Amino acid sequence: MFTLLLIFLGVAQASRTVRAGVIGTSSADSETSMPSEVSNAIRGAKFEARKEVKKAEAIEEIVEKEREQAQEAKAEAEQAEAEHEAAAKEANAAQKAANEQLGVAVKAAKAAKSSKTGWADAVDARNHAQNELQDITDDYQAYAEEAGKKVKDIIEALTRKEKALHAAHEEVKKKALEAEHARIAYEVAKESASNEAEELQQAMHEVDKATIAADEKRQAAKDAANHAAEAQNALNEAEKKLDAAKSVVANKKQIKTDLWDLYDLIEEFYGAASDVTKFMRRNEDCELAAHECLVLDGPGGGYSKLRAALEKWNAMVLKFMTIKELYPLIYTDLKPAEDEIEKNAMEEIYLSCDPYKELQSGKTEEEFNNICGDGLWPAVGLKKNNFYEPPPPDTNNGGSWFW
Repeated sequence: MFTLLLIFLGVAQASRTVRAGVIGTSSADSETSMPSEVSNAIRGAKFEARKEVKKAEAIEEIVEKEREQAQEAKAEAEQAEAEHEAAAKEANAAQKAANEQLGVAVKAAKAAKSSKTGWADAVDARNHAQNELQDITDDYQAYAEEAGKKVKDIIEALTRKEKALHAAHEEVKKKALEAEHARIAYEVAKESASNEAEELQQAMHEVDKATIAADEKRQAAKDAANHAAEAQNALNEAEKKLDAAKSVVANKKQIKTDLWDLYDLIEEFYGAASDVTKFMRRNEDCELAAHECLVLDGPGGGYSKLRAALEKWNAMVLKFMTIKELYPLIYTDLKPAEDEIEKNAMEEIYLSCDPYKELQSGKTEEEFNNICGDGLWPAVGLKKNNFYEPPPPDTNNGGSWFW
C-alpha cells in the first residue's frame, strides 16, 4: 500500500509539473511553480498595460508643452498689461496737470475781466465738472487696477464704474457746451480780445487734448487687463489638462503594480498549497482519516497550514476581482488564468484531503465539495472568496474607472 501511495504521489506531482511548463526541474522548484496558462496570461496583460502607460506618458508630455506655452503667453500679457497701466497713469497725470493749469487760467481771467461774469461762471462750472470727472477717473483707474487682479469677482462693479464715468463725460460735454455758448455771447459783445481770454481758451484746449489722451490710455489699459485675464484662463485650462494627463499615467502605472501583486499572490498560494502537501505526507502523528487530519487543530493536524493556504487563496481571488472590476479590457488577457485557477488550483489540496480518491469516487459531487472543497473554509474559520462576473459598466458614467 505504501508503494502505491508513493507512485500516486509521483504521478500527481508530474501532472503539476507539466502544467507549469517546467519539466526537468527539481521537485523543490516544481512544487511552487504556477501553471503556464497563468503566467502567460499575466505576461499578456502586462504587455497591454505597458503600451497604455507609454501612450499616456506621450500625451502627458504634449500637454506639459501646452502648459508651458500658456505660461509664456500669460507672462507676455501681464507685461503688456503693466505697460498699458503705466501709460494710463501718465495720461491721468497729464490730464490732471492740464486741469490745474486751466484753473489758474480761469482765476486770472476772472480777476482781469470782472465784467465777463457770465462766461467765467460757465467756465468755472465746466471746470468743476472737469474736476469731478478727474476724481471719478482716478476712482475708476484704481478700481480698474483691482479689477485686473480679480476680474471675475468685480466685473459687475467695474461696469457700474464705467457707467458713472460715461455719465461724467456727458456732464463735462454739457458744461463745456454751456461754456462755449457763454464764450460766443461774450465774443459777440466784446470790443477787443484780451490776453487773459486767449490764455483761458488755450488752457481749455489743452484740457480737451489731455482728456482724449487719457481716455485712449485707459482703454488700452483695460484691453491689456482683459488680454491678461484671457491668458490666465488659458493657463488654467492647460494646467487642468496636464493634471488629467498625469492622473491617467498614474492610473495606468497602477495597473502594472496590480499585475505584479497578482503574480506574487498566485505564487504564494501555490507555495502554501505545496506546504500543506509536504506537511500532510510526512505527518505520522494523526491517526484519523486524511480529511479529518487536514482540518484538525492539534498535534498532527494540518489546520494552521491549511488555513494559511486558504487565506492566500482569498487574497489571490480578491486581487483577481479587483483587476477585473477596475480594468475590464486588460482582464480579457487574464481570463485564461482565472479559468485555470478556478478549475485546477485546488487539486493539490485534494491530494491531502482525499489521497486515494475514496471520497471523490464514493460520494456525490456536492458531498465531496463540502468535505474537501468549499467546506474547508468554514472548517478553519474562514469564508471563501469566489470568482464572479461583475455587472456591466455604467456607460452613463463613462464605464470603468480607468478604461
